Amino acid sequence: MPVKRTSKKRKITKKKASSSARKPADVINCERADLKKQLRIERNNFKQLYDNLTSGFAYHEIVLNEKGDPVDYIFIKVNKSFESYTGLKAKNIIGKRVTDIIPGIKKAKPDLIKIYGKVALTGRKESIDLYFEPFDKWYNINVYCPEKGYFIAIFDEITDRKKVEEALRWELSLGKAVSRLSEALIDPSTTLKDAASITLSFAKSLTGSNHGFVSSIDPVTGANIGHTLTSMMKGLCSVQGAETIEFPIGDDGKYAGLWGHTLNKRKAFYTNKPSSHKATVGIPEGHVALENFMGVPAFYGDTIVGMIALANASHDYTDKDLRNVERLAELYAVAVARIRAEDSLGLNISKLEAILHSITDAIVFADIERRIILVNPGFVEMFGYGSDEVIGERTNLIYASEDDYLDQGKQRFSRDASVSMPIYEMIYKRKDGEVFPGETLGTKVKDSDGNIIGFLGVIRDITDRKNMEEVIIKMRNLESLGTLAGGIAHDFNNILMAIFGNLQLSRMNISPDSKVYHYLTEAESASMQAKALARQLLTFSRGGEPVTKIAHISSVVEEAVAIRLRTDDVNVELDFPGDLWKVSIDESQMMQVFDNLFKNALDAMPDGGKVRISAKNVIDGSKDNSALSTGRYVKISISDSGFGIPKRNLSKIFDPYFTFKELGTHKGVGLGLSIVHSIVQGHKGVITVDSEVGKGTNFDIYIPASEEINDEADVSDVEVSGEVTMVGKVLLMDDDPSVGEVAVNMMNEIGIDAEYVGSGEEAIARYIASGNRGEPFALVILDLNTSTGLGGVETLKRLKEIDPAVTALISSGYHFDPVMMNYRKYGFAGVITKPYDIKDMTSLMKRVTG
Repeated sequence: MPVKRTSKKRKITKKKASSSARKPADVINCERADLKKQLRIERNNFKQLYDNLTSGFAYHEIVLNEKGDPVDYIFIKVNKSFESYTGLKAKNIIGKRVTDIIPGIKKAKPDLIKIYGKVALTGRKESIDLYFEPFDKWYNINVYCPEKGYFIAIFDEITDRKKVEEALRWELSLGKAVSRLSEALIDPSTTLKDAASITLSFAKSLTGSNHGFVSSIDPVTGANIGHTLTSMMKGLCSVQGAETIEFPIGDDGKYAGLWGHTLNKRKAFYTNKPSSHKATVGIPEGHVALENFMGVPAFYGDTIVGMIALANASHDYTDKDLRNVERLAELYAVAVARIRAEDSLGLNISKLEAILHSITDAIVFADIERRIILVNPGFVEMFGYGSDEVIGERTNLIYASEDDYLDQGKQRFSRDASVSMPIYEMIYKRKDGEVFPGETLGTKVKDSDGNIIGFLGVIRDITDRKNMEEVIIKMRNLESLGTLAGGIAHDFNNILMAIFGNLQLSRMNISPDSKVYHYLTEAESASMQAKALARQLLTFSRGGEPVTKIAHISSVVEEAVAIRLRTDDVNVELDFPGDLWKVSIDESQMMQVFDNLFKNALDAMPDGGKVRISAKNVIDGSKDNSALSTGRYVKISISDSGFGIPKRNLSKIFDPYFTFKELGTHKGVGLGLSIVHSIVQGHKGVITVDSEVGKGTNFDIYIPASEEINDEADVSDVEVSGEVTMVGKVLLMDDDPSVGEVAVNMMNEIGIDAEYVGSGEEAIARYIASGNRGEPFALVILDLNTSTGLGGVETLKRLKEIDPAVTALISSGYHFDPVMMNYRKYGFAGVITKPYDIKDMTSLMKRVTG
């Protein structure tokens, strides 16, 4: 239980105020009223911030045992984002201990309560990244102490970021292993046992294996010789004082057991059920039981020179494990070949070339004047030069900067530099001028007399690794962008509602021939662009899921064409069959997709051109595109005759912030196509691109076809003409008076008798009073979130208790809220999003009221 506070009474001696200092009672009362008003405003501001916070928020009381150690905590208050992230509802947990809500929490995270207790008792804040097994998610948690014995936890889910970081760590681990083996490969002092030991160490680390061995094949006897092995075979094979152990080949020319199966079949494999594998011949006495097994042969050319055997990993082996070990086996095979060649004949130039040809990294040998003597095919592939173009040239042609070339000469290639030089990073330049980051291992080469005869460098292109690091940074930036967008969306849409609604009302009451009518039309169009901008930001927030309905994709495309491709110098060709299947889409989000693609097409055709948009039904998506699963899809193709996209950039165009455009008016920051990709993925679809410089670009979009029959008329299908006839009135509840007033005026303009209230409590009272007078409301429109009082969901619950037949719409600027996406589940007849449009409002009224 928290530390209790005690209060002491202080004796206050009142001094008689002078008549000049005494304030009149009405002044004091006025000051008190102002203070109360200010406190009320501050509380409302805090409440709005708390309700709109996209991060999870939870207020707790720490529970201590008799010794004063933290052992539990009690939920005092949580926000809606907490419920969304955890699936725990406030009504089920408030006032309860976490060990009662999540019984396994102490076992899953034994230190969590201690950390929270430390914050609650010391007041020092903590920030931790935590994997929470009961939810199978990662969270970033910031913990604060508002007062002793209590703590606040504010958290965001970071599962996706952790997955990327884990992938980066895996790649770095593999890169470290390959770099270390590469170093051993060119180090003349490395023995076969050394190479095997290094290989086994990294193979076990990368796969989580507990046991294994690395061996070589005796070129004379064919025996499989284990140079380094774990204690998996205990007394049977751990020979005292022996450095190797021999597994002989059988009289039939075959090897025995699972490891023998690898060599006999000349193929890498793994099994997570060794006991049921056909090659299993039984486990010798003293051998540990095999839980899983992997065998990978090491090929030098077409010859097996050794193998890597692994067993008893902490998890089931996967194809990813196999690929990583195969990469180690390639380098180990080169090491075996190099060591044997050196031991038997010495390292001559022909053997060196054979080794170099088997390595995909770039290898360059230069003399003491830094003139290139030898390069491998990996160098030719990486830098784009033919070997005859670089032999005899100085190595400065591969450096992006002349200063770097000179600096490296002083630091690493002088006669005084050490033979073994650490791995370093450098920016290099290909033949076509493209620069890229490289990781380099360099060493001096000496002759038999110890004289330096040149330098050997191994260069690895680390562009992918650097890009992955950038992705993590960009993901964090996008998380911040999403949080910001979610926080301001409500207020922004309310302001836009007042502007947009009044513009529409003004335009409806002015002659189309008036100049003012034209100005209002332009202002209304600008407001629609502001609405689209807000929706783009929300697509990147955590709640950017589509609010879908069954619709014809052709109508969305045609509307986007009318808006974006209204220009005389662009020829638009549409080809949509009459039997095109319907799809389940968020029409607003799909408008963003086509608008962005059309805008890109216009940017690619500054002097005009042709845009062709076609669609067709795809019966089996997996046959049309390997990225799709089996099932029905609608394929939309958009092609332009623009200047096209270079092949090297095609894989990057959907990346956040990647753009060809300059910053400035009507330019971009690279979010357009990444938004398109995000929306299509959100619809469980796929988008692909193909382009050729000078000939244009084609985008193919696959959206799953709807399996349902649309039992509701599309809003766009309802003819909007004349007034809406309704029996009864409409009651609108919104906590923003500017929104409420303009919405009521819009409904009055189309013939609907509407009334406005500012809270859920007022809505309930007005609904009851109107019904008692015999003037019932035919429709109720409720704001989803309010700064004070009841929100839309709770208000509808109360109204249904009064009148089970009540018809209600839910309204919000948060398109992505679960209530908006699943409105029927909460008892609503439809959804109307802010800012309201008179056409949409008229259509919706006709649909829900019949």
